[in-house]
Amino acid sequence: MRAGLDAAGWQCVLAIDNDPDMVAVHRLAHEAALQADVTDLTTEDLPDADAWVAGFPCQPFSSSGNRLGFGHRSGNVFEHLTRLMESRRPPIVVFENVEGLLTNKSGHTFAVVLAKLTDLGYAVSWLSLDLLMFGTPQTRPRLFLIAAQPNVLVAKQLQEANPMLPGVSNGHSNAFADFLETRRISWVERSHGRLDQIEQLLRPAIGKARSAQKPVFGSLGHASDRSYVSFDVDSPATLNVAPTLGELVAPNFPKMDAIRSGRYYARGAPTTLCLRAEPISHCIGTSLGGAPLYAVPLSSVKDRNDRAAFLEFANWYREQDGVLVMRLRPDRAVMLFGPYTEALHEALTKWDAGDTRKYKIVGNMVAPICAKTVAELVNEQLLQAVQPESLPVQCTS
Repeated sequence: MRAGLDAAGWQCVLAIDNDPDMVAVHRLAHEAALQADVTDLTTEDLPDADAWVAGFPCQPFSSSGNRLGFGHRSGNVFEHLTRLMESRRPPIVVFENVEGLLTNKSGHTFAVVLAKLTDLGYAVSWLSLDLLMFGTPQTRPRLFLIAAQPNVLVAKQLQEANPMLPGVSNGHSNAFADFLETRRISWVERSHGRLDQIEQLLRPAIGKARSAQKPVFGSLGHASDRSYVSFDVDSPATLNVAPTLGELVAPNFPKMDAIRSGRYYARGAPTTLCLRAEPISHCIGTSLGGAPLYAVPLSSVKDRNDRAAFLEFANWYREQDGVLVMRLRPDRAVMLFGPYTEALHEALTKWDAGDTRKYKIVGNMVAPICAKTVAELVNEQLLQAVQPESLPVQCTS
């Protein structure tokens, strides 16, 4: 996230994380960082700033976790962030989380998030950005929210992107409108209504059956004054991936187009290796189970030189079921997150820690190009007539 924001011209005045490993790598890549628990912070601990950026823990909401939501031990981090927001009133707050936040607890969790932010006076636009949208060969959907105080951003209206698509809605302001329109991405309304009504409808209760209806919140939307409108978004019409998966994983292997991403699944003994049909990487996770695994048919490995070329950046490999499979080193795997990753690549190379800890860092990454895109959208929509002294807090230059 930091690398992408820097690339958009934002200047960091304070970086905070509770994980000592995250802080150590951040210091190597971007210098200063404070190790602290947001649940212990007070407003006096925070400097004046134009924007806050927060990625609260995803484990409570991730489809790969237990999805306990706010009931998880880390689920109350958002509540502490809003406690600080209520006191300091930052003009802009950008949140990042997993896409599963939209559907956690059948949508109740996200309804609570939107209700709290709009109660504080923020207008909120959200969009799920996939790293694939930027031509990088990794499936990595992440949810971004842009929350702004009144008279800070001028969010553009969504215009009809595809006249042939029935149900397209016009006239809704959204901070992501330009991003969708320039990429010719279409959307169709999923739902709209009052957040308090949705929150009550979806509120979990003992003995209450889980909602069987279509999830309320789509991957695009806007909320203000406790009302919301939500949309489904189509994939981009064309996708040109460059560099390719093979060029990033094993650039000197003669048959790079044969490289495929793999995952092990417990479907018996031994576990089953499943390979993707297309040359796109699985979403890289924080554990060894989600580590970057890639394979090629043994028939494409003709000699010792071929094997060495495929394993050039590997830290583990095996032959299985007619393929040679390897796990990509974490410092190399960073390249699968697109541009602006040089500082983190160098930091992981310097950091004196085991690969398991490094994979956790990589799996928690926000793709810098996604963060840069969000920051640039904010830059373009800032209301230029607003002077720092008229904003809710004193802002840095």
